[in-house]
Amino acid sequence: MEHDWDSRYLQLARLVSTWSKDPSTQTGAVITNDKHRVVSVGFNGFPQKIADDDRLQNRAVKYEMIIHAEINSLIFAGQSLEGCTLYTYPFLSCSRCASIMIQAGIKRVVAPIIPRFKR
Repeated sequence: MEHDWDSRYLQLARLVSTWSKDPSTQTGAVITNDKHRVVSVGFNGFPQKIADDDRLQNRAVKYEMIIHAEINSLIFAGQSLEGCTLYTYPFLSCSRCASIMIQAGIKRVVAPIIPRFKR
């Protein structure tokens, strides 16, 4: 049964990733509670009130400014996330996001298994 929920929320994280305006890396995150209810969603992008402009094309500038999907989902949750699950698409979270998720009380992280290279 848990697998069905995981599949559904990974699909939702995939949809949320399409909301990102980053032309090269679109990432989505969904946080759910222990009752399988969505608590928050997030996608990668510039901070609020920062224009999505040509800086998205400049990797050096973009990587310094962009907020990861996982962090956006944590910020916008507006409630305790103790014991929640975070679904991320299409990548497993970076170590910085992982440490912040642990600090926020996320107990489980689910990411898809996507082959990076065709053989």
